[in-house]
Amino acid sequence: MNRRSKPELNHLPRPHRFPGTQNSARRNPLRTALGATFAAGLALTASGCRQSQQTVFFERADVSLDLPHELATRASGPQGDMYQLVRATAIDVNDFVTDLVEGMATIVEYLDEQPPTHENGDWRIYGPFDDDNDRDLAWAIKIQGDETRTEFVVLAATRGTADLDDFSALLNGELRIDGESREGGINLHFDIFEELPQAKDPNDQAKTFGGTVAVSFDRNIDTGAKNIEIDFQDFQVIDESFLEGDSFYSDDKYQFGRNPDGSGRFHLALWGEFDDNGWSGEATERMQLDAIWDGNRAGRARGRIEEVDGSGDLKHGDLEISECFDADGSLTWRTINEAYASELPDYPFGDPTSCVYADSDL
Repeated sequence: MNRRSKPELNHLPRPHRFPGTQNSARRNPLRTALGATFAAGLALTASGCRQSQQTVFFERADVSLDLPHELATRASGPQGDMYQLVRATAIDVNDFVTDLVEGMATIVEYLDEQPPTHENGDWRIYGPFDDDNDRDLAWAIKIQGDETRTEFVVLAATRGTADLDDFSALLNGELRIDGESREGGINLHFDIFEELPQAKDPNDQAKTFGGTVAVSFDRNIDTGAKNIEIDFQDFQVIDESFLEGDSFYSDDKYQFGRNPDGSGRFHLALWGEFDDNGWSGEATERMQLDAIWDGNRAGRARGRIEEVDGSGDLKHGDLEISECFDADGSLTWRTINEAYASELPDYPFGDPTSCVYADSDL
């Protein structure tokens, strides 16, 4: 098979404006919630006799997307653009979500060794405590559960607030365990950053946030089967800074599934601007990215950027790229829709019979 170097896709719109990819040097705005959560944990410096609750909590493997990105260094030929985008997206999403889970686990583990400030039924309540960095903030954390279930809520309010009814939830979640099965989720509520702008990271002061990001999963430790969904619920980030003015909106989601034999699938759908290389203007389009692979990690990927309901200004209308990859991640076949192929005649590559899946499988 021809392993010639592929032409770079450097003149097509690149989907780098939304959270969850490494295609931009921009700071990921989702880390605002991560930083605020850690700040809450640092503020809760309770003291007293240890009681060692040993609350069950999330593990890194619960929420990590096990995509074939580890094959990158093993590829014997060129890699497809969609394949690389799937890997880069998964790496960045894993970085954020697993950092959040491990950070919260550290906080919960610490609080398990501390007596609660007070209790309300089955809830252990830590706080309210004023922010350690003298910001105009107060924090509280609520935890309840046993060896099979945990619920938690991270709360914030203005400094000096004493009544928990006056606090708002930054983050809440739940974990349920039944033998080898684990399931649960975490919800990040971004509206709180406009209610309490002092909770924003200093680098995010020019951004306006809204909506919720809900992470949910189910996982079987014994079989290795796993499903993860990251649901953007009316989520928005509007960047009004002088140099990086931009906006992002999503009411779509990431979805990942892994079967016991190692086969799996990935789906992403988001709105964004794709105007960097002159193929699109400032209007927003919907990007959809899908991949499927077998137990040997050979598979197929497809990327689309589409104008929806009259929104969009792509140079040649909708863009679609399909490609297939073998077990080591090397590109075996690639095509681009006709409108864009006329400007990139060398872009199509390889043999479609190399594909282990059809387009209808995605």
